[in-house]
Amino acid sequence: MTDQATTPRGSGSERRPRTKKALIRMSDDEFNDASERANRAGLSLAAFARLAMLGNPGLGFQRRPQIEKVLLLRTLGQLAHLNHLAQIIARSIATSDSCNGSEIHQIGEDYRPLRDAILAALKKRSPEKL
Repeated sequence: MTDQATTPRGSGSERRPRTKKALIRMSDDEFNDASERANRAGLSLAAFARLAMLGNPGLGFQRRPQIEKVLLLRTLGQLAHLNHLAQIIARSIATSDSCNGSEIHQIGEDYRPLRDAILAALKKRSPEKL
């Protein structure tokens, strides 16, 4: 059996060697500014504070994607979904004789520059086919 006194309890983050806490008081504006700066750096607020106070974010930190990148990826996904729906509608119209579907094909043409702009903002090469 293991000794209960020496076995750390709690979640994984509670068993880490970091046992000391530093409490700092901030105004709402200061907190929002610090959170925004941490987001832009891709760090949690705690890792950002360690970086500012100690010169490094500490062991075991994980970079978070910047909020702009998250929003661009989400927008890219939504555009891909809309393009997929437009392709389904275009196929449906193409099989019927009542409409030519040129407006739907225009959606596909308008989609490509938006997709390419988002991929460029994400610093990815635009794929030939999506």
